[in-house]
Amino acid sequence: HEQTPAHEQTPAPEVAAAPEAETSKGALRKRPYLRLAIWGAGFALLTALGVGWAVRSSGLQLEQVSQLTALPGLTLALVGVLALGVLLTEMLRFRVLGWAIGERISWLACWDATVANSFFAWLTPGSAMAEPATLVALKNRGVPWEVGLIVSFGKSFTSYAVISLAVVGCFVSGLGPTLHPVIMLPFVSGGAVLLVLTGGVVVGALWPERLVAWIEARRVGLAGRRLLQSPRAQSLVNGVGETLSKAVAKAVELRRLSLAGWTAILGAHLIYYACFIGTFVVLAHALGATSLLELAPAAVIYQGFTYVAPTPGGAGLSEGTAVAFFGHVMAPEAAVLAVLLYRAVTFYLHIAIGLVYLPIVGGMRAVIERE
Repeated sequence: HEQTPAHEQTPAPEVAAAPEAETSKGALRKRPYLRLAIWGAGFALLTALGVGWAVRSSGLQLEQVSQLTALPGLTLALVGVLALGVLLTEMLRFRVLGWAIGERISWLACWDATVANSFFAWLTPGSAMAEPATLVALKNRGVPWEVGLIVSFGKSFTSYAVISLAVVGCFVSGLGPTLHPVIMLPFVSGGAVLLVLTGGVVVGALWPERLVAWIEARRVGLAGRRLLQSPRAQSLVNGVGETLSKAVAKAVELRRLSLAGWTAILGAHLIYYACFIGTFVVLAHALGATSLLELAPAAVIYQGFTYVAPTPGGAGLSEGTAVAFFGHVMAPEAAVLAVLLYRAVTFYLHIAIGLVYLPIVGGMRAVIERE
């Protein structure tokens, strides 16, 4: 048979994608953004409810807000420096944790991780997306998954341990406010979480071989399940198992840290919290707090509360409990003003920065589309 010349052959018609498939893909792309919109709306609603409760219970009047315009320039400058210090020292914490396990993390990667971590920590329930967001941000800047895993969770664990010990110290010493039992509940649940995290870190550091064997057994078990037989599912299961095993190997390096290494990590955390808590102390003192000796422990306990509160970023509860935490050292309406301004230059500002910066560098899409 004669073959038709190539230039005369009729090209095969392109098969158009089924409309249903395109619609399905579009829905999958939009679903994570819808989820993000729901988180944002939830944060805004809870915050509005908390602010409304705080304003009503404190008797704050609109004309009293004018006190903010009368704050000294030196106070505003100091608040600005401390608020900036929160972001810079968060970058420092990522850098120090990387150095502690023998990895050099660039300052740009630290900045991306800081923005992603803060944005998703304050916006998602239980800070559920904070560490995954940090992992993606670090990976996008060339940091291996296993390194990002131990740096991200290592920073969170040691940071949480530092603020928890500080809160316990304030309670045990009798410093700080007398809180209602309902407000104390998040501290109890937070302590339970810390205990579980501590156990996981201790097991990983002291018995890495056993933990790696347990991870491998779980990997094999999951890979054998009928619902996970697709190539994508198998790749995911194997990839997660391999990353966790490598992370355990990195965690062992924390056990070998010198005193200088642990001192550096502790120092980075202390500087971070000094900037964070110091921001509120400066504002509260300028708005009439009567005793720094009573204010500082209350601020430490309040900072811990914002982390363990069950709402995203402590939204609503952090604003609504302003008088409960600080009503003993300043006028109720001043306490509410101090808390709202403090939240504005820290938590709300971090969300605003993430909302602008993450879409620019592609971090927003990279995080919310990795379910």
